Amino acid sequence: MRVDHTTSRKPSLRVILAAIFALALLLAACETDDAEDIADPDEEPDEEPDDDEPDDDEPDDDEPDDEDDEEPEEAEADVDEEDVDEGAFYHDQEVEIIMPFGAGGGTDTQGRFMAPFLAENVPGNPTVQPVNIAGAGGTIGNNQFALERDHEEATSVLFSSGSSFFPWVFMEEALELDYEELVGVFGVQTGGLVYADAELVDDTDDFIERYDEITFEAGEQTPDSLAAPFLLAYDMLDMDVNVVMGYEGRGPARSAFEGGEIDLNWDTTASVPDNVDPLIEAGDAVPLFSVGQFEDGELVDDPVFSEEYGVPPFHEVYEEIHGQPLEEEGPMADAYAQLVNAGFSLQKVMWLHQDAPDEAVEDLTEGFHAMTEDPEFQEEAEEVLDTDQYDLTTGDDVAPAVEDLITWEDEVVNTVLDFLVENYDHPDPRE
Repeated sequence: MRVDHTTSRKPSLRVILAAIFALALLLAACETDDAEDIADPDEEPDEEPDDDEPDDDEPDDDEPDDEDDEEPEEAEADVDEEDVDEGAFYHDQEVEIIMPFGAGGGTDTQGRFMAPFLAENVPGNPTVQPVNIAGAGGTIGNNQFALERDHEEATSVLFSSGSSFFPWVFMEEALELDYEELVGVFGVQTGGLVYADAELVDDTDDFIERYDEITFEAGEQTPDSLAAPFLLAYDMLDMDVNVVMGYEGRGPARSAFEGGEIDLNWDTTASVPDNVDPLIEAGDAVPLFSVGQFEDGELVDDPVFSEEYGVPPFHEVYEEIHGQPLEEEGPMADAYAQLVNAGFSLQKVMWLHQDAPDEAVEDLTEGFHAMTEDPEFQEEAEEVLDTDQYDLTTGDDVAPAVEDLITWEDEVVNTVLDFLVENYDHPDPRE
């Protein structure tokens, strides 16, 4: 505003004070607005979930660690009221499926997929609610299932994976759950594929010819995670592999592969089509071998990777390189076979507590089996559970499969621990 100095008067003291007060208010308002954009140094930042893709897997070896990070979604049966068995153990009950990992990964995806089918097929048609209780590689969820859920009510089911099972095998001190005190009612199979940077090798045959001329770089979570069978495999092949520990799962490891930080990696079957196939098609990755499968007490081929990718299982690559069957490795071969069984051939299991009522065990076992015979489930499960190639363990087959899963000879456990302690500075839980 233009002021005519010839006619203006000096402002009064009251006017000056009012102006100063107004200016102070204006400055305070500006500071408040600016403060909204400045983080409080004492405020905890939003947690970012660790990687958990439909691996391993995992990879489920690849699970986030935010506790209860997914709002529960109840699944109710879409059945006529007259068809509901009101005398069944689970009638008018709410069953929770505890998934000891965060939302979005393999265990979570499969658990949420099965929930509505279970509600329709378990006698009594209970409401089924998937619940994420993540943290410490599955240990927090395992411990809550063991210590904070009523065993005899049998309304909580634990959906484990190889990633949350291995800590029990390797005597994780923080784990309160004992798998020998559980009873399995359902099992899921998967597979694993090892692949390398295409600039290092052309194909499996080239790898077999030149494996001892190449130094590989790999990334893993921890030695006693789902990485264990791969670490044993690299060692038995006499590969030169520098392994960097500390990756939060297969997602970060794969990102490191794509960025050139590592040049040897693996993924579980569920992640391969979306995440590894593009790398292969672009000429950036070459599939080398699968981990194989464990059936009827021996290692066998993995049909997905032999038929669709043309790669052999590890034990055949070993025989090609060393000119002798893998069994000649003795305890190391036995350990590898057991790790493949627990990490892949029966990777995920639904568990109840051993002291759950017999009727609960029978009805859930029956419900899972009936679910697998549902035509709608069968159609959709081909994509979510790879049932066109892999088996689901149900009914009378569950008990013997679970017995094999939890039976670990001391020699096998000690062989793996000796290897991890000696080669990867893993803390020795036996001390």
